[in-house]
Amino acid sequence: MNSGNYAINYRRWRCGMMILTAFLASVTTFSRAETPAQTLTLNDFNQAAELVLQGGNAPFYRLTVPENVYLNSARPDLRDIRVFDNTGHSVPVALTSAKQTTDETIRVRFIIYPLSQTRAQGNDDDRKIRLKADNGTELTIYNDNAGALLRPATATYLLVPDNHQPLALPLREVSLAWPAQTGNMQAKATLYRSDDKQNWSPVARDIPLMDLTSGTDTLLAQQIIVPSSVSASERKAPYWLLSVTGDNGQTPPVITKAEGTGLQTVERRDVNRFVFEHSAEPDGAVIYSLPNSQYLNQLNISIAQENTVLPVRIEYRTETDGKWLPLANQVLFSLEDNGAESHNANIILNNQPVRQLRLTAINSSWRDQPPKVTGIKYAQYLTFNAQGTAPYLLAWGAYNAEPVFMPLSQMLPENTLKNQAELPSATVSEQLRTLGGEEKLRPAPPAAPPFAWKTWLLWGVLIAGVAVLGLFAVRLLKEIKPSQR
Repeated sequence: MNSGNYAINYRRWRCGMMILTAFLASVTTFSRAETPAQTLTLNDFNQAAELVLQGGNAPFYRLTVPENVYLNSARPDLRDIRVFDNTGHSVPVALTSAKQTTDETIRVRFIIYPLSQTRAQGNDDDRKIRLKADNGTELTIYNDNAGALLRPATATYLLVPDNHQPLALPLREVSLAWPAQTGNMQAKATLYRSDDKQNWSPVARDIPLMDLTSGTDTLLAQQIIVPSSVSASERKAPYWLLSVTGDNGQTPPVITKAEGTGLQTVERRDVNRFVFEHSAEPDGAVIYSLPNSQYLNQLNISIAQENTVLPVRIEYRTETDGKWLPLANQVLFSLEDNGAESHNANIILNNQPVRQLRLTAINSSWRDQPPKVTGIKYAQYLTFNAQGTAPYLLAWGAYNAEPVFMPLSQMLPENTLKNQAELPSATVSEQLRTLGGEEKLRPAPPAAPPFAWKTWLLWGVLIAGVAVLGLFAVRLLKEIKPSQR
């Protein structure tokens, strides 16, 4: 009988333990649940300005982040900027580099030197030919394709830019011209390039040339396109060799004009310039300061004195109370020679955060005119989705803000992404609105832990659980002892 009571009590005790453990686990999990991040409102930001939209009603607009926003932002990475609609709701935004790509072209006139061809004598007859121009220029071609230059009905020309210099832009195509033909003409052209007139490489092979007439219709094919697989440096070669072979043994046309087109995609980046304020130190050094820390791409340091060379030591720090770190030893100069001015180059920083600089002259002095320091930062575009209703506000200056920028590829549809330069623009009004004030530029004071009652509840449950377990253990021991007797 005692053993039966013991088994029943043991099962009750185990069941109670399981229920208590499950309850404690649920309370602990509940107490550790994270509080959702607080959505920022307009009053959480220092300042704002209304956005003026260009181009009517559009789903997306793009603005260049103005200098004032950089200098009054709480964070150098601009994580604390938002766009709000008229109802105070933030809209999706994307932050990208402000740059434009354009295609630059130049026209190059080639001087044409017709070449006579002879096979060189020697063991490598098949790989070596000699070409000679009327002006006495001789070329010896060492190439596996040299034999192709001696094919029947082949004319060869040396093409040299009229300025006798390497091309300023990579060659994209060569346009040829020849006298009027008495009948239909078809030929193939091969173009070679060289840096030294000795080593030649083919860049375009067997390109069709045509001059066909049918009734009153004419078909001309006069262009040789240089493939994009040829590197830009190779397409700037100073010497070019043109081989033209008539089809089916036909006499090739006499090339009378060759003009090249150079093409290059150029990336242009807008920049912001921040002038540092300076103050002199007792030891002769000069401290340069910005209102806040900025990610800078370059530093421009110029001196007012003419025909002067000034060695300096440059240090920087990211905050006003930070440690000075070495940046560079630089020789500043401003020289003039026969009307031509020259100055020291900018210092490349590669997005380095800078708040202050310290310049110290090395065995020299700038007297009462310290150098002028300008920070250069690549400009950025802010693209936003015009949800809700206008007017829209650009707000900035919230230290506690977290980044919310979307990748531009996710915000814009594919067709819009390819033509993002055509997005309608927005500009920032010069009239500023003060929102939460400058205190929003600093970290908020630590708040009391949220939902403190959960902690007290947990401790209460734990203490009660320990007491219940103790009662179970005492009762179980009392029932075990009689059964052992």
